Amino acid sequence: MILSYKRILNISLCILGLFVFILGCEEKATAPKDELPVTGNVTISDIKENYKTLSVQSPVLKGTIVEFKDVTNYTYLLLEDKTGKVWAAIPKTPVKVGEEIAIANIMIMKDFHSKTLEKTFDFILFAVASEGCPLKESGGEIVSEMPSGMMPGKMSPASMPHGAMPAMGDSTKKSKAAPQDIKVSKAVGEDAYTIEEIYSKKEELSQKTVTVRAIVVKFMPQIMGKNWIHIQDGTGSVEKGNNDVAVSSLDTVEIGEEVIVNGTLGIDKDFGMSCAFGVLIEDASVNNVE
Repeated sequence: MILSYKRILNISLCILGLFVFILGCEEKATAPKDELPVTGNVTISDIKENYKTLSVQSPVLKGTIVEFKDVTNYTYLLLEDKTGKVWAAIPKTPVKVGEEIAIANIMIMKDFHSKTLEKTFDFILFAVASEGCPLKESGGEIVSEMPSGMMPGKMSPASMPHGAMPAMGDSTKKSKAAPQDIKVSKAVGEDAYTIEEIYSKKEELSQKTVTVRAIVVKFMPQIMGKNWIHIQDGTGSVEKGNNDVAVSSLDTVEIGEEVIVNGTLGIDKDFGMSCAFGVLIEDASVNNVE
């Protein structure tokens, strides 16, 4: 029986479609293993196998804490998931063995030596807890060894060449405790405000210069290339969340100092990783009160 032209054409199209389908499956099966998603969960195995490209992406790693060691400003964690184990270091955080933790903004270092622990890690992750915000750490904690890249969008091996990583937890610098009862005089000048006034007038003060006289209650240097300061002047209340304002600056201060802060007020600033501020005095000059 001679097949009609129309039937031959239909058979040819079916064969061609099958060939395309098989080819697509082959290409999918042979895709490079290191092409990980830009965001999302990864495993320890993913990180170890793709560490050369993973640091410039935004993975989240979940693992169980097998062991941990606290040093001055950091917590070292031995994490385990179904694919293996790996050491990680995060800003000091209360943890327990057996807990599950998620870490993000991961930067990988090989052959890193900790003088405090007297241990060389052949492979270690520097990261932050995915639920935490280093810019809001508890008062009195100096984090001077925190790598400047340990924040969203800054995790790049190029910006932290091998050997440039500070020794984690080797600092001997101690901070003074922040005063419990704070009361200072209001700054003078047309752009002078109390912290409570800044919160109440934040919409009209947005992107305008403000001056505040206050006490330093937190100091976190060299995060995202800036020093981060929290100040209070005795106005506002903890309950209303209007008694403390964050400041970004290149100036260095000590906890407990009385200072004059002058900078531009930013509002509703969100840096990701739960680091969001209703108000933030940006690029400020910070001077001690004589």
